Amino acid sequence: MRALVLLLASFGSMAAAAELVVGEPVTIAPECVRDGALVQATPAAAFGKKVYLIVWSDGSRMLGKETADIYCARVEPGTGNSLDPKGIVVCKAENLQSRPAVAFDGTNFLVAWEDLRNGMDHDIYAARVSEEGKVLDSDGFPVVKRANNQAWPAVAFAAGNYIVAWMDARQYPVYGIYFARVTPEGKVLDPEGLPADVEDAAKIAKLKPVARDSVAEPSAAERRATTETWMGDKDYWWQPLASRTCPAASSNGTSVLLVYTKEYPFAGSGRPGLAATLIRGADASVSQPVKVAGGPSPAWTGKGWALGGPAWQSGWTPTPFLGAAFLPETPVEAKESASPTRKPSAPEGRTPGDAGATVDVVKMFGGGYNVGKGSTASFPSAAASNGRNTIVAMQYAWREKSGDKRPVFAILALRVSTEGEFKLLDPTPLTIASATSPQSVGHPAIAAGPKGEYLLACQSDSDVAKCPIIARIVREE
Repeated sequence: MRALVLLLASFGSMAAAAELVVGEPVTIAPECVRDGALVQATPAAAFGKKVYLIVWSDGSRMLGKETADIYCARVEPGTGNSLDPKGIVVCKAENLQSRPAVAFDGTNFLVAWEDLRNGMDHDIYAARVSEEGKVLDSDGFPVVKRANNQAWPAVAFAAGNYIVAWMDARQYPVYGIYFARVTPEGKVLDPEGLPADVEDAAKIAKLKPVARDSVAEPSAAERRATTETWMGDKDYWWQPLASRTCPAASSNGTSVLLVYTKEYPFAGSGRPGLAATLIRGADASVSQPVKVAGGPSPAWTGKGWALGGPAWQSGWTPTPFLGAAFLPETPVEAKESASPTRKPSAPEGRTPGDAGATVDVVKMFGGGYNVGKGSTASFPSAAASNGRNTIVAMQYAWREKSGDKRPVFAILALRVSTEGEFKLLDPTPLTIASATSPQSVGHPAIAAGPKGEYLLACQSDSDVAKCPIIARIVREE
């Protein structure tokens, strides 16, 4: 995939970027206390015409019960003040509702989430919410409801329909990416789901167990030939099968880009990487999936997509980077990006900002966080663009080098210019929020609002019964 790789910033200094101004934190739903607990997790955010909408999973640790509901609250642009301090109930069905996503269609918001109300496996449900805070589909309607897990929804609006995507276990033990179109009226056009990127059925059929005439214990060669132990066994990892997981979505108005994690067995190190595919909102046609560079959080810039978030250079001491990659509006297969360990130049005949152009690379963070030999890790991230610049945020953690060496948690953010030359604007990341263990901050969510501002939300965990969603207005001044 031709992509502009931008890996940037150093951990040694977390001074605020000069032109990025962060407002005071606001607790979004401080009165949303249930059974004595205020536990809010995994926020998502979108901007409508008049308000932001923040959605979250509420109560997953409430009294130790495996139950949570979907709540939301509107936030006023400009001030960042919450308009719904008690929260608004979107879904209060049985069991666990979690990991919500949200998008706006020009009139209403659509909130999608993974739902365990059947008590056996997750399905994907959704509900519409108006800008006035009215829930139009109480407890939601099923987007996809079938055997095995459908989880981790992503949602965006394009060409008159919502595209709701998810990771699907119908090819268990590998996951695939499926999607469905949902109309603004809440009608699901593809109730069984359509494949966006799934494993080759022929590969799976070849590896399925086969009947044997003998009842004797099979030899190692027979086990490899028939894979009688592949289901739920480590043998799976030695087979040429790949899961596709954790989708994220962004719309350019007519199509939705899905970015997701994909395993690449027997290719290079075999470690998971990022892949992307483009879905047309009108007819649900899907482009050929391609491997991409950058981070897992896409944002439409007006000219292409910025793929923001963390990337890990693995080895004996894995090193995290924060930044973005540029993906053209119509992704095409091409040469791989330059290595992040050297300073590449723009390819001949191309200028910075074109697909395939590169910029200087600066190592981030150093050895302050080591998850082990050869390991990689993934911190939650988010990205949003105002058409001029893109802001990228990520959760990060490290251990202090002195004292009791307690873990420190932070939400770090920086900007890249997407107007003209695609380049770094903030040479060091801005600390949006931070906490020291046993407290923590995490799971950032970003929405681009009016007049160049952004709303950045995260969860702020300070106690087993206290983990509110907090948000800040971030402006470019």
